[in-house]
Amino acid sequence: MDTYSSRVIAPKAPFDSEAAAKDKAIDPWVRISVEGYRFNKDTENEMRIKLVNLFKSCGHVSRVDFPTELLLDSRAFVTIFGEGAKEKALQLNGSDMGGWNALVKFAPKEEDEEYQAESEYKQFVINELLNDKRFRFGICVVGYDPSLLEDEVEEALTAHFSSCGVIIHVDVDLLDKMTSIYFSEEEGEASAMNLDGSEVDGFKINTMLVPTTARSNPPRPPGETHCGYCAPGSLSKLSLEMSEDPVRISVEGFSHGRPTDEIKSELINHFKSCGDLISVEVPTDPILESRAFVNYHGHLAKERALQLNGSDIGNWKALVKFAPREEDLDYQVSLRYHRSLYSDLANDKRFWYGIAVLGYDTSLPEDQVKSILTEHFSSCGVITHVFVCTPDECTNIYFSKKEDEASAMDLNGSKVGGFKITTMLLATAISNPRLAPGDVPTVGYSIPAPFLEFAREINKKRDDYMTEWRVKARREIEGHQGEEGAGFQGLVIRRSPRP
Repeated sequence: MDTYSSRVIAPKAPFDSEAAAKDKAIDPWVRISVEGYRFNKDTENEMRIKLVNLFKSCGHVSRVDFPTELLLDSRAFVTIFGEGAKEKALQLNGSDMGGWNALVKFAPKEEDEEYQAESEYKQFVINELLNDKRFRFGICVVGYDPSLLEDEVEEALTAHFSSCGVIIHVDVDLLDKMTSIYFSEEEGEASAMNLDGSEVDGFKINTMLVPTTARSNPPRPPGETHCGYCAPGSLSKLSLEMSEDPVRISVEGFSHGRPTDEIKSELINHFKSCGDLISVEVPTDPILESRAFVNYHGHLAKERALQLNGSDIGNWKALVKFAPREEDLDYQVSLRYHRSLYSDLANDKRFWYGIAVLGYDTSLPEDQVKSILTEHFSSCGVITHVFVCTPDECTNIYFSKKEDEASAMDLNGSKVGGFKITTMLLATAISNPRLAPGDVPTVGYSIPAPFLEFAREINKKRDDYMTEWRVKARREIEGHQGEEGAGFQGLVIRRSPRP
């Protein structure tokens, strides 16, 4: 991957003391809504910076969220931590933002119908999973042949561990090249752990315990942790599934010559009763994709939407189908490229060892912060990258060697320009691996700090790549127009679900 230069908001590093953690935990936070702006994806980052600058005097601006569907909600939301943040923010109502005035209101998330419905459903699913005895005892397996297909991995590992006890669930993660295997009894888990170092088809495997609800897995004490709480393995997978669109429905039958907003409005009104509607996507290029897509959160949304197949929407009939995004070639190509970018970043040695620095003079401009901290830590070793996160008042500094990282940690409590600084370890691609065999499963996986820093740039690279890919795909389709079976066969893959 080439040089990274993005500037994104990343969360602060972990607390350096229990007292600090307690103080932070009780800090009040508020969510403020902002209206009056004209939203454009191309200027989203510029608008985010404007809102951060507007509200930073009110407290610590934790995040800025923009609407995913303007017809459902046109507001931006700013989350602020700090005493009196609500009152200070509301005083900024009517502020001149250069061409528009900010309409500022208090907007607690708990009042949103979508939030309430989604929270209730998520809590229901989580409780069901936490009480599911299938996921109480399990191991993680790595080291097997990574070239195998998912079904082949499951078959080989199931056969290998079948003598340990009753296997009730197997989850193969092709991206991380690891597989979680769950047993009905704790004895089965213990027996499986004893197979650490054994061979599967000539490959030496390693086994390690999976965090589950049957074990205590709190975060390590302050000073020992890279980051956060280790959720049970089954919940980690669930969180990924729930963060994506749970239900996607395709709709055909409308005329593509009509205005996009008009079609989108019709679809929202027609399908909003089926569940918690997230967004509606109307194709901008009907040659590449003639379907519109309606995305939902919500139990039974799929069944309710499919019942509207053949229903009248104005002067046209809706052809409604279940359309999981994973079946689209477009999605698969995008996912593969996206993962390759993160893989490149994970293997970039410039970001293997690093620290977070807090407590310096935050009134200084970014370039000065970078300069003084680089000079302060230059004696520790070769500095490979410095990222100043102004909104979080935190700077990440990376080194070429682990010994350099350790030397930098020794400067915790030293002074920079008269300010006492705090240093703490960063989560990196190698500083928070899966638990080693025999380790107590108290800490899980933390997103590496570089992944957060370069997320926006990686997403842009993916979007640019997919724009080029779609242009090529469109040319290919146009070149085959008129041939029987042409059209969208090359763009949509239908796969049979696994039994």
